[in-house]
Amino acid sequence: MVNIYKCVFVFLLLINQISCAYFGVPKNIKQGFTYCDNGEKTNLESLINIEGYYVEAKPLLDSKVGTYYINFMFYDDGSFVYGFYDCNSEKREKGKSNIPLYFDEIISDNEGEISKSFYNSFYWGRYLISGDTIKTQYINHPVSISPDWAAWEIWYKVIDRNTIIEIYSKPIHYMSESDCKNYQEYKKKEKPNFPAKFIAVEKKPVPNCWLKQEDWFWCKNRNVK
Repeated sequence: MVNIYKCVFVFLLLINQISCAYFGVPKNIKQGFTYCDNGEKTNLESLINIEGYYVEAKPLLDSKVGTYYINFMFYDDGSFVYGFYDCNSEKREKGKSNIPLYFDEIISDNEGEISKSFYNSFYWGRYLISGDTIKTQYINHPVSISPDWAAWEIWYKVIDRNTIIEIYSKPIHYMSESDCKNYQEYKKKEKPNFPAKFIAVEKKPVPNCWLKQEDWFWCKNRNVK
């Protein structure tokens, strides 16, 4: 019986070591992610509205007609979240997805599963302001034992306070030669972007995302080689 307990302990220890090895942000992404957090406000609200979120309609690549939609949101502390959606699959399937209600659920849930899902999922990152351009970098947060990490840089040009448009994008994660080739082929076929439109909300969740728990994410700790 003692030996069985020892085996179980060793197995759990190995699983923990494997998890630590797999779940850490890859070095190449840390190096490519250069928009560290300095803890200061950005004053972005003087350029665009940020008390809400933006919705971008993207044209489907393999269809003459059709679009899909991406939600993203800026915070005044420089935080940025991309690709979020109402996590209630039942509501989505019925076409009743409600982002303002989803935000209320996150806020009310505090440290529950809805809140944890929002802060530990999706693509979180940072943005910088360069004239009339907002430059973002963001990273996904995989939870599988063999994660597929991805990080991107996307720039948006400001059209007016409620409208911005994507003007540039590039991957900042590692890509194999075949991946690079496929990406270049994709870019050749890519259709023009539609402007992203602002949708105001009364309340939105604070940006307490998983990235803020990473030492390398903060400018004062920045030492990625």
